[in-house]
Amino acid sequence: MQVLTTLFALLLVPTLMARETLTLSDSWKFTKTDAPLTAPVADWENVTVPHTWNAQDGQTHAKPEPGHNFAYYRGPAWYARTLEVPKTWNGRRVFLRFGAASLVADVYVNGQHMGQHRGGFAAFCYEVTSAVHFDGQPNELRVKVDNSEFPDVMPLSGDFTVFGGIYRPVELFATGPVCITPLDYATSGIYTDQKLEAGKAEIETEVKVSNGSSKPATVGVAVDIIDAAHTVVQSGLVDVTIPPAETKAVKQTDGSIGYVEQAYALQ
Repeated sequence: MQVLTTLFALLLVPTLMARETLTLSDSWKFTKTDAPLTAPVADWENVTVPHTWNAQDGQTHAKPEPGHNFAYYRGPAWYARTLEVPKTWNGRRVFLRFGAASLVADVYVNGQHMGQHRGGFAAFCYEVTSAVHFDGQPNELRVKVDNSEFPDVMPLSGDFTVFGGIYRPVELFATGPVCITPLDYATSGIYTDQKLEAGKAEIETEVKVSNGSSKPATVGVAVDIIDAAHTVVQSGLVDVTIPPAETKAVKQTDGSIGYVEQAYALQ
């Protein structure tokens, strides 16, 4: 019985640009106050990300604040750092991805509000192409994170610490004008649906392709299913035209290919 373990999807375009990624772990400035967006950061604390501001007070057993069941800081705080965008990224699309921030995060690049994410346990991603400079000018990233009690954001409270901060990695990365979108809930943009029967399975794949250019783009979406021995056991290729500034879901069904124990998406 063959066990299939991996799904691999590749976008084929006339000039394929490999994704380039920068991990934003150091050189952050931090203040545990609700500072103005343009506040000077020279006196802010130097931190690395992942980070939480409740590493110490979240461990205490102090008396809860009046009207609350917690005795640690729950409120707004700010992070800031310079973004060094390579000049070679000019003409490409640039994205900023957060593994998570607790609980509500507002992201600004060069003073422009990229968006707000509500919820402390999911990744989120923004395209920042139009906000960054590619000519060597400094780019500034600022993130306001707030772990206050919000009636629409869980958890409200509990017998645990609701840690505040950017507590998972942050990445800045570049793609080509046409790419597998990272904007669908910050996922890989690649999905599988497995239909299992006795001794066999059918795998339907869905790859969400985004065209960030001003012209239609014809691309090929190639899907390989690889077994535990890293052997390609099934392949598919679909040509599709994506209208300008649109994202299209490209589906393929790869037939009956043996019993599937686990499948996951890679880009």
